[in-house]
Amino acid sequence: MPQITLNKPSQKMFLFVAAMAVLMGCNSTADQPAPKESMVGADRTEQGCIASAGYAWCDKLQRCVRPWEVADREGFDNTEQAFNQFCSKE
Repeated sequence: MPQITLNKPSQKMFLFVAAMAVLMGCNSTADQPAPKESMVGADRTEQGCIASAGYAWCDKLQRCVRPWEVADREGFDNTEQAFNQFCSKE
């Protein structure tokens, strides 16, 4: 392997700057947490339901539920209209 000799100060400075650029490029943000607005599950409704996980608020049950699970359990059609009708305060 040929030996590299750096005789001029400008060659040494170039090598130093190049090495620093490589090292700074290695400074990754992958180990930092993502901002809250882009995190999965950060889309809570005002009642605290996580919409991206399929949860919606049901006034009748006073909790977050998955509409299709309630429709299956309570025996109504799995439609937005039927869910809203079931969960509305009577």
